[in-house]
Amino acid sequence: MSCSWRWSNNNNNNNNNNNNNNNNNNNVPQDITDQEPLIINTSQAPPNSSIIYGNDSISSATSPTSITADSFDTIDHFPTPMSNVERDNFMRELQQRDNQILAFRKRETWLKAELSLARQEGYTPEADRSSGVPEGLDVEKFMDIGESGSDRHKVMLAVVRLKQELRRTKATIANQAQAASQKITDAERARTAALQEAAYFKAKLTALANASDIELANIEVERAADLEKRLTQALTEKESLQSKLIQYQQSSTYDKSARESAEERSKTATARAEEAEEAHARALAELATLHSRATTAESQLRENNAKITELMTELNQYKSESESSFNQFTQLQQSLEQHKKALEKANQALMAANERTVEAESLWREARQDIVALEKEAGGLRAELDVKMRDLERAQSRAKELERLLNKAQKEADSVRAMMQEGMTELLSTSRNNEGFSSETAKKITQLEQEIGTLKNSKADSQKVAQDASSSLADAMIKISQMEGAAMKARSDAAALQRRLNEASEDTARTKERLREKERLLEEKIRALEDAEVKVGMMRDVMSEKGILEDGNCTYEDLENRIKNLDSLHSDLKKGSIDNKNDFGSGNVTPDITISSDFDGDLKLAERKAKEYQSELNETKARLHQVETDYQTALHYVKGTEKMLRRMKDELTKSKKEVIKLTERLNEATKYNEELQVKITEIENNNSINEIRAEVRESQLQRFKDQRLEQQRMEFKEEKELSNEQINKLQGLLDNAQEEKTMMDQEYEVLRKEYEALRKESDALRKLDGELKEKLQNSEEALKNTRLELDQLHSLQNQGNPEIGGNKEEIINHQKWQKQKIALEQELAEFRVVNDKLEKENSDLEQKWRESENKITILLDQMEHAVDTYREIEDDIRDSSPRNSNVISSLASELDMLKSQWDIHRESNANEEEPIEPRWSRLPSEQKDEIRAPSRLEEYDEMMAALDEVQKVAAQRKIGQFESVENINNNMTLKSFS
Repeated sequence: MSCSWRWSNNNNNNNNNNNNNNNNNNNVPQDITDQEPLIINTSQAPPNSSIIYGNDSISSATSPTSITADSFDTIDHFPTPMSNVERDNFMRELQQRDNQILAFRKRETWLKAELSLARQEGYTPEADRSSGVPEGLDVEKFMDIGESGSDRHKVMLAVVRLKQELRRTKATIANQAQAASQKITDAERARTAALQEAAYFKAKLTALANASDIELANIEVERAADLEKRLTQALTEKESLQSKLIQYQQSSTYDKSARESAEERSKTATARAEEAEEAHARALAELATLHSRATTAESQLRENNAKITELMTELNQYKSESESSFNQFTQLQQSLEQHKKALEKANQALMAANERTVEAESLWREARQDIVALEKEAGGLRAELDVKMRDLERAQSRAKELERLLNKAQKEADSVRAMMQEGMTELLSTSRNNEGFSSETAKKITQLEQEIGTLKNSKADSQKVAQDASSSLADAMIKISQMEGAAMKARSDAAALQRRLNEASEDTARTKERLREKERLLEEKIRALEDAEVKVGMMRDVMSEKGILEDGNCTYEDLENRIKNLDSLHSDLKKGSIDNKNDFGSGNVTPDITISSDFDGDLKLAERKAKEYQSELNETKARLHQVETDYQTALHYVKGTEKMLRRMKDELTKSKKEVIKLTERLNEATKYNEELQVKITEIENNNSINEIRAEVRESQLQRFKDQRLEQQRMEFKEEKELSNEQINKLQGLLDNAQEEKTMMDQEYEVLRKEYEALRKESDALRKLDGELKEKLQNSEEALKNTRLELDQLHSLQNQGNPEIGGNKEEIINHQKWQKQKIALEQELAEFRVVNDKLEKENSDLEQKWRESENKITILLDQMEHAVDTYREIEDDIRDSSPRNSNVISSLASELDMLKSQWDIHRESNANEEEPIEPRWSRLPSEQKDEIRAPSRLEEYDEMMAALDEVQKVAAQRKIGQFESVENINNNMTLKSFS
């Protein structure tokens, strides 16, 4: 709209009364401007804002200072019109003021955006407490108001009351002044309207008196134009008020929905807190029951001296762990007390910490349950060991019986020698006795063979039972780890989805607000452009009618082409901004967690598979080969993840470059828009035609609005499709990263399973080696004794009766003894071969164990390489987001600590290590080796568990890093476009 008020202060023809009236009138707009802001739009300003009546001119009808009381006396004393130079200066000043207002508005929006980002990061404005007390003021004396009945106290109370009354009077005076100023403004408006009507009717009266139809028509046209301007101004004000009302309604609905969502979140938080308290109470009850069970177990285990030592060592370990955990708990309490204020400011960090503590408590309870189950299994294995020890005692009793029989045989041989010395006649009887004795020894040998067969069967049964137990334990551990990972993943996904939902709701609210602002600005631009088009069309028609312009369509078409180019640039920039905003969107992730609860069927299948695949040594070699291949594949996947990180880094740099290009294009578009505005203002200054038809203007407005709405709809659809494509791409990248993470976890679980199976097989082989060595020693001693007795008997027969030695029956008995001797020697040779094989297998297993240690060191070296990559990413992200750089630095420091712990552990093991051959050559009956082996295995189990936890944490933080990189990009785009 055009400027409706003009201040005229240079009227030299008025008298003193008129000057006083002008001064009074000049004070009125100051009050009006104090109450209502002056809205000025230069798009429809005519070249001369005065109204011409006849040969003279007066100012605008809405000016309160242009028409005085003396203007009714004569028509010749109207104020002179504003010159073009003054009007140009005034228009320049107004344009400068508009530019300053726009700059301040941009700065205000930028400061609001910065303040919102700072509040999200946890900033809260605090009062400036650094200002000290002014010098020369005694604070204690100033604050001392005296006692209740003293004069100082009464004076201070009176001063306080006077200040309160002064504030009340100031408030009442301000309210009365506001009401009075409102009445004055209303009266001035009525006065200006009356003066305007009087001037109009006076000019009409002069035109009728002069009887000039042309002047009367000009007055009517100018009156209609003035009324049309007022009507358009009222309509624009009405539209602005309606848009503000709609905006306030939408903001109120959004605030209501946000309040409801906050209430729902508070309810869910309270429910979670109650569940956590209940779980804590259950954990305490379970802890009490476990404590009672531990006390009963200790009272029962005190009966055995050997078990007392083991339990004492375990008790010391548990005490050290409890002390360390208690120290950690105290440290955590201190840190929580220190950072309590900071954590109250960061509600999101507090929620994440609560979820992590709940997960840690659940993991702790599950670990305690696993410990109880393992203790039960250990009790079962100990019972089996007692059964085996009883069988061994039975075998020893049988061996003692054999020794007793052998002693009897020696006594009988002595009696035979005495009888041979008596005579040849007695030798015949002794030969018969010897035949009976040989039959008895044959029976004893058959009994020994049967006992050896039963021992072999019992050995095979014990091996099968041990293999079944190891396979079932490994399967149970795998399932427990899978369930823990699935639960942790589900919780993290739920938290991430909730955060993304809140962010998406906030982003939608922001985009709606920006869309409303853009629509309002677009409507203003459309109005200005339509007014300019109408003016240019009218000027073109007039110039073509007068013959000034031959081709009347050239300037209009040029202007249309420029407007179209400007619209295309604006639509491109809008598409880029919406694409960058829609990067905040997050896809719905519905974690599918399918966990089988049928453990009995799984255990039966596992037992069947263990019986089929874990019976022979060749399968162990094949498994070792498979472990090596799996390790190679794990290395391949690690390299793939590193390549993916490099690719994501390249994409981040590309997105930064695209943002820079978009900002440059936006600056170019703003410059081009300013040039167009300057040209439009020049065209408006050069054009002085005010004949506008309402019907043509309304039809053009409606047509242009329809076109613009269709274009905006099409652009919105295209932008929506592009944003959906980008969201799908990002979702695909996230899915690929999660799939690679799951594959790495599966490969790691396979390696861990193979390691546990090899460890258990090595323990079983050690036990079997010891048992076989004991059996071999016993059998060798028995065979040596029987061999000596047989040689003695044979020598006695040859010396005593060479003629009878040629008897057929004795020859047959001798052959039987030789066959039995050969069979026993073959069995001894077979047992020795088996023992050699077991020693070789033990040495191979020791070598594989060494290789696995080397592989773990290689894996830690690769993790150190990953630390270097994380350091590079930290250097790139530190400038944009200090929080994400802190996360990556913490991850790298954890990996460094793990590497240092592994190196220290290896050095300590190297210092305490013994040679391989003597350690494997020892029997399992020695107590030191039996204590050392499980301790070493427990240490390696702890190391494998630590590696598993680090891998899970790294995968979770990797996903968090991807999300943080996306948030950084989105924040950068928001800052660039704000």
